Amino acid sequence: MPFPKLSSRADSVMVATLLAWSNTGICMASVAPIHFAGTDTLSLRQLDELNGLPKGASFRWFKACEAELVEGRDYFHLPSDAHQAFIDELRVAGQIYTSTRHLLLLTRSGYEQLRARSAT
Repeated sequence: MPFPKLSSRADSVMVATLLAWSNTGICMASVAPIHFAGTDTLSLRQLDELNGLPKGASFRWFKACEAELVEGRDYFHLPSDAHQAFIDELRVAGQIYTSTRHLLLLTRSGYEQLRARSAT
């Protein structure tokens, strides 16, 4: 399945989000990154919304690239049995989909790799 090309508006929003992941601590994006394991990350819901994609598009994008990504560097997989309270907190805050059971968070490097692959 080919990945959608992102619009210039979506690219601008993501650039602002990526700037929020810099060492300045200034959040210039329309969403607040999720801080986990000392790293700012974005949920699949946030990525879908920032890129104007339908629910599930970022997950499919991730699954197609998963073999090239490194867990703990490019993404974090948080199973519900170990992270239920955190998942519930994010759900209440609207940062993840209400149907999320196991949480997947992408780091800046993970997102950049997804973007690079979508450009090919």
